[in-house]
Amino acid sequence: AKLLKDERRMIKVNGLPIRRIADLMGVINTIVFAPEDLRVIKEGPSLRRRLMDLEISKIKKSYYFDLQQYHMVLRNKNRLLKNEKIDDVLLETYNDELVRHAGKVILHRHEFLAQLNRQTASVFQELSGDDWTIELNYECCADIGNIEDSLTNRIANQERREREQRVALVGPHREDLGILINGKEAKTFASQGQLRMAMLSIKLAFAKLAEEMSGERPILLL
Repeated sequence: AKLLKDERRMIKVNGLPIRRIADLMGVINTIVFAPEDLRVIKEGPSLRRRLMDLEISKIKKSYYFDLQQYHMVLRNKNRLLKNEKIDDVLLETYNDELVRHAGKVILHRHEFLAQLNRQTASVFQELSGDDWTIELNYECCADIGNIEDSLTNRIANQERREREQRVALVGPHREDLGILINGKEAKTFASQGQLRMAMLSIKLAFAKLAEEMSGERPILLL
């Protein structure tokens, strides 16, 4: 990587220039554990969504692509909702596209987080002994058994509120990852030591899954 005089960056892989961030995903997989990571558990859902999106994208390029497509449609829908006069036909088109891309994102998250939950529980038990347990709950915006229909119904039920608030209220951009220690919400009840142990377990679980799914051991930075 080089920083050019005009402050542009140039990145090459095996001598070939990289022009899109998507092309960098998975080239060198690193898992970072830093003190500020505790904010992921203690603060709002946007940090937990960002963690999910970043780590899944490193392993599955298809997820990054589907997520980009979803956010593009979401931006278009939000832009439309801010208009004084809303084109109903265009809104319906955006909703159909939103549901289609959201379904792919949700399936990726559901499959990956089920594996992450099992792996995190195993690592957490190794580090803490038998006295503590951890559980990751994917707080999904749709019914996993019938994603597109349930998402379509929920968007329809929220249409009046979306028009009033001028923003999309249903979709993967509103989801969360619940983290429980000994059955209680970690962000509310966990001690500082438990928070640190939980976050370290999640990062080590990411590293193990990355190795299993890619066949390469990631670089772990503590």
